[in-house]
Amino acid sequence: MDADLVPSRVLKQTRIDVMFKKETETRSKLSKAWAKWFRSNGVPGNKADCPHFRSALKLTQELGTRFIVPTGNEIDGADLDASDEELP
Repeated sequence: MDADLVPSRVLKQTRIDVMFKKETETRSKLSKAWAKWFRSNGVPGNKADCPHFRSALKLTQELGTRFIVPTGNEIDGADLDASDEELP
């Protein structure tokens, strides 16, 4: 028997219900973390629907780990006189 044709270990595919459960748990954990931040800072939850917030969040996701999330000082010092076309 050819040793290259026999896998060295048995590969097992993750069941789809296990994958969805893990995804649901992750989404729940993320929702709770955001809820905690909004509530502890007195920000109403409906502010998460603000187009500017959604846009900033989407850009953060796209950039991934290449950039560090700006600090409060950087956010306060940002030039907000830019036109809407320049803002994400």
